[in-house]
Amino acid sequence: MVILGSIVGAVLGFLVGLLITEVISSNPGTGTSGAGDWQLLVDIALLVAGALAGSLLTRRFAKRNAKPS
Repeated sequence: MVILGSIVGAVLGFLVGLLITEVISSNPGTGTSGAGDWQLLVDIALLVAGALAGSLLTRRFAKRNAKPS
């Protein structure tokens, strides 16, 4: 279940990263090398943050909904 939460979190984080870098702050490339490096780094950072948040939330809710034996 934690793996599924991380995958969903990673996908959502990546989509938010794409929304920020491509839609909200859409800067056309200037033609120089390295112009889009910050966009790639933001996408990767939000992907990793989304995966961590998804796994942490899944663990938290799994512990809350666990039935005592």
